[in-house]
Amino acid sequence: MKKLFLILFILFSNFINSQSINTKNLDPVFKILNSIDGMAEYWSSAYQGESTLYKIKTPNQLLKDIDSNLFLPEIQINSPSYKLISYYKTNIKELVNLFRLMGADNVTQYIYFDSKFDLPFEFANDNNKLVFLIKCLSTKNIYNTLKLSPKDRANKVITELILPSLKYICFPLENTKVKEIGLSVVYGSKDFSVDNDYPDNLKAEIVTIIIPIDKCKDYAEGEITEEDLINVSNIYQFDRNSLTGGTKKIKITSN
Repeated sequence: MKKLFLILFILFSNFINSQSINTKNLDPVFKILNSIDGMAEYWSSAYQGESTLYKIKTPNQLLKDIDSNLFLPEIQINSPSYKLISYYKTNIKELVNLFRLMGADNVTQYIYFDSKFDLPFEFANDNNKLVFLIKCLSTKNIYNTLKLSPKDRANKVITELILPSLKYICFPLENTKVKEIGLSVVYGSKDFSVDNDYPDNLKAEIVTIIIPIDKCKDYAEGEITEEDLINVSNIYQFDRNSLTGGTKKIKITSN
């Protein structure tokens, strides 16, 4: 009975919180991005099935995790972000069903902590605007460090993987209080002239783009160009040369 009461209390609290969202209770976007750079360390081992901490999961596996993880009272009580994820659960599941990340393997995958307490999403604060961040997308794509600078590699991920994938992602959230959507993608980088067994040659990097929802919709409907969308978005990168907490804001141009 006590557990039922606690769940009902959480649901009621979620409803109240959704009516008047105080973004100041949420972590800033940049703080969250600096907390996820650890995924880069586990990217390669996760794909090889060697990581016991992070797992690569499909959209169907993620949908099951959403259903099983969201209503755990120990998560909900202390997490303003999870309360919003719970409230917008239907919208988020629709987004997961629709979204497909372009890439060499043409498979949408998420990398996140293999725990009942984790999901690859977070609500964040960006100058008092509510942001929905998909913080753990992953691709097997590996980019050549001899041919491409860190910024060039980030550019290719955004223009070749993320932007072509935006066709449906903004619509499940367009009638909510969410003002921006963020996507973080983990990808590989290496010097292709060096033997594959050379220590630390293959390293993961992370690029994130934060896009205004209304501009995302305009882009999906052909109202603005790729260049227009990039110009109104914020882009961040954690590259192979970054130290812990080394996420930085960058500027890119459309190809």
